[in-house]
Amino acid sequence: MARDLRESKINSINNFKEELTAALDLIESSKLSGIKSRITPSLSLSEQARETDSLLARCASVIDNENRKDKPIMRVVHHFACSGGTLISKCISTLPNVYLMSEAHPWVPQHVEGKLRYSPTDITSLASYAGIPFSHLLAKKLFTQNLKISHQHVSKYGGTLVVREHTHSDYCVGKKVNLKLTVNSCLQNDFLLKHLVTVRNPVNSYLSLISNRWAHFEPQSFDEYCHRLLKFVENYPNNCIVKYEDFVESPKKTMKKICKILDLEYTDSFQSIFDIFKVTGDSGRTSNKISQREDRPINNDLEYAIKHSPYYERVAKLLSYSQDILTND
Repeated sequence: MARDLRESKINSINNFKEELTAALDLIESSKLSGIKSRITPSLSLSEQARETDSLLARCASVIDNENRKDKPIMRVVHHFACSGGTLISKCISTLPNVYLMSEAHPWVPQHVEGKLRYSPTDITSLASYAGIPFSHLLAKKLFTQNLKISHQHVSKYGGTLVVREHTHSDYCVGKKVNLKLTVNSCLQNDFLLKHLVTVRNPVNSYLSLISNRWAHFEPQSFDEYCHRLLKFVENYPNNCIVKYEDFVESPKKTMKKICKILDLEYTDSFQSIFDIFKVTGDSGRTSNKISQREDRPINNDLEYAIKHSPYYERVAKLLSYSQDILTND
């Protein structure tokens, strides 16, 4: 019995030594400094095991941090349609050495699939038209690779790439909400992502969406729209969310906040030149002035829907919007 206990202790010590050696090899191979292991002889086997687990966890954490530092930064802008995102994207495009790719997504949304378009440079659509098996998997690979190459190209010439994703494709198309965050999932392994989320009062953005006939979700109710908006904003921390109303009320102040979020160089000139820049998804703003747009009228049915929408109550509270439907904010 005593011999078995002694052998068990020896095996435990040997296992501990192997784990410690693995930890030290991990440190050495990663060329990390500042991590020092110290196992005191007086420690019990259980304490030594805990010390080993702690050391391995610290090693893995430092390596993960080093890997994160090695990743290039990709700046991604997210917003729902008709929420003022086009205006803000144009203003971002004016910043020094910034190049904004507008409405990027790995595949064509469901509501326009099946319509063959002449697009000789769009390999993803051509693959879909050709009936290539598992074209969605191919689309994600092509999308990721194309953005990696584009990022490298822009960086080579001293520029900064910003991607405005087509959020509508994930959240506002079909009967179910896509919770996979398609663009983020494509890029997160190769880039350190910086997110900017822009929002607008759901009442005004929903009215504009209906007017443009862009409600591609089912049911097309106001409550369902707020449900999808809530699912969207819950994915991001408050410190990366900017309100359209704040932007049009105080453009310079809010633009400085946007630059801080995305780590971009700020310049006052965006107000005078933003209208020169063209991006896709422009729903009709023709003014070259940054100002609040006049509210659309609310009919009785929508007024009832707003007052009885549980999701509107939740999203308004989350985004600090007043639930008074007669005001913007």
